[in-house]
Amino acid sequence: MVTVLHNLKQSLKILGLPPEILIHILSYLAWHELLTVQAVSRSIQELVRGSLELRYLIELGADNLIPNANYHGSTPRTMQDRLNLLLDRRRRWRTLDWTQRVTVPLHGSCQAYELVGGVFAKSMRGGGFEDMWPPGSRHFTAAWLPTREYRVSNETDQVQRMVRDDLGIWTRDFAMDPTQDLLVLLEVDQRSTIIIHVRAMSSMEVHPLAARSPLGFAPPVSQTLQQTQIGSCFLQVIGDVVSMFYWHGGHCLRVWNWQTGMIIVSQDEADLPLGCWDMTFLSPRAYMIACAGNTGSLDLYTINDQSISRYAPDPPTRVLSLRLPELRPHRQLRSVNTHSSPHLARAEGLRTPFAQSQHRRIHLFQLHYGDLLPAYTMYVKNEYLLGLIDEMSKRKGVYHQIRVSPSIPHSRHFATPGAPEAPPASETKYVEYLPWVHWGPRHTRFLQQELHFQWLRYINGYRVVMPPSANGIDGAQAIQQLTQLCVFDFNVHPGRIDDPCDALMDLHEQQQLAEGKQPLWTYELKSEATVLPDRDLFTAPVVSALPYALSKRKGVSGYTGFMIDEQRLVGMKDNMFNSLTACDIDVFTL
Repeated sequence: MVTVLHNLKQSLKILGLPPEILIHILSYLAWHELLTVQAVSRSIQELVRGSLELRYLIELGADNLIPNANYHGSTPRTMQDRLNLLLDRRRRWRTLDWTQRVTVPLHGSCQAYELVGGVFAKSMRGGGFEDMWPPGSRHFTAAWLPTREYRVSNETDQVQRMVRDDLGIWTRDFAMDPTQDLLVLLEVDQRSTIIIHVRAMSSMEVHPLAARSPLGFAPPVSQTLQQTQIGSCFLQVIGDVVSMFYWHGGHCLRVWNWQTGMIIVSQDEADLPLGCWDMTFLSPRAYMIACAGNTGSLDLYTINDQSISRYAPDPPTRVLSLRLPELRPHRQLRSVNTHSSPHLARAEGLRTPFAQSQHRRIHLFQLHYGDLLPAYTMYVKNEYLLGLIDEMSKRKGVYHQIRVSPSIPHSRHFATPGAPEAPPASETKYVEYLPWVHWGPRHTRFLQQELHFQWLRYINGYRVVMPPSANGIDGAQAIQQLTQLCVFDFNVHPGRIDDPCDALMDLHEQQQLAEGKQPLWTYELKSEATVLPDRDLFTAPVVSALPYALSKRKGVSGYTGFMIDEQRLVGMKDNMFNSLTACDIDVFTL
């Protein structure tokens, strides 16, 4: 009781401060704390609602954005202008009401491509190298796409471009971060030596922050692998880290610090978890391995980059294994693919008044259990996974353990009655895991979806743009039919009752009706739990309740797929799998 009275007295003292000082104090709170603090008293509520600065901070945080101090555009000039632009931007994303559609010509074939930070780039097949191995390209094209602030005309091609017809090497893949002026090129020679070139996009010279370039690595050659070429490979850039996840007689992972030139992760098939299928980063020092086989799992790792050896890094730490829904004995997860948003090291470098928080994003997983069984898609927030790693470092929560024998590759011994005899204590390693029922129902959305993505980069932040289809879900319809553009958004706040964007959406709908137009869009909040039947697959119905919103717009046709980034949607007109061409793309700015 004494403590309560003391806190009450302190609160009364604070309320006695001048309003401008109170506003300055409150401006240090997170946006959701500003919503909560209004319940303290009517005077605090009136202060927050009457403060343009605090209202702007609330709406900025609600959209997962931060002010871009480096933006020097002509608008918006005042705090009210910025708030109006912010709310209009939210309304347009919800209703898929773009400000302009611009066609950007990008002629020529497409070997590899990227959409990062408003830049669409591709390497192009050609030059008489089609019969050589490994396949590659010496060409690179980048186009800086228009925004709502930087409008261009369809009649005159005003898009800024950079074209390099000869990079000096045959590249197989590339990754980039325009906010760091960073381009990473992958070269694999006929001896399967991996060569990573670290260059500045602006000059195509060695990047000034790179201690050395190229970075090289020769995979170990054994009797069984000496005739095996490097198979599929995927480059990722996140901050000061570049990774290559590839196939060479089995899955392999290499991670370099491109600034120091040190290799910080080196994992071959024997070092990776059983059923390793795909990989993605959570942060520059944490990553996730998606595993198939049995029930499937998501294995979280942290990077130990304190080794002084350039070629023998300390092994990463497997922090936790998240189990996917339990399956019946005769079923197993056949494959699991994951995709997420690209990471920008300096998001404030974008040409926009607002910058997106980079660690807050969604991960999508495509799960296949067999040809005759339904396909499923699972969505998980990145910050939840990072939070689990933080919990494990502080030893919070209750987890289970798997005993893993390093002497028997990929064998796992469960501490249950009837399990095989455990290996000697000196050789036993433990991996902690979390069963699905302890994390999945609350922190995922698990849906029955058959999605056919022809183009990647369909996720940005919390938004996911679906492949074109007649209903926006199954992706199986011909592209020339009248289709729906469909966007999932996991940045929603079901408990909020004072969202000013609701009134803007109602006004927009009334204006269209007054003009005799039927709205082409729908917006629906999905906060109720999804319950999927077991279908002779799962041991129990799969429940998931991560809230999201679903935006649809009718009449968007003629596209084989869509990409998305911070400020725009991109409509792809050509078939990536058949023609390997990328000619004109349509850019929708929001």
